[in-house]
Amino acid sequence: MKNRTFWDGMALGAGVGVMFGLAAMMFRRRQTPMERTRMIMGKSAQRMLRTAQGTLGRVANRFSD
Repeated sequence: MKNRTFWDGMALGAGVGVMFGLAAMMFRRRQTPMERTRMIMGKSAQRMLRTAQGTLGRVANRFSD
């Protein structure tokens, strides 16, 4: 049996990880356009809400002085 080094183990682990990643991508269910749109709009709405909260907080701090 050959003595394996740390780098041999790293290369073997990376290869196995790539194989599992490719298999997962192949078997993943495709999103419908409506699901994709809903996900994007949800993220946009969350970002807008955080921005509005930050703006309102700055305005409130300005008037509280």
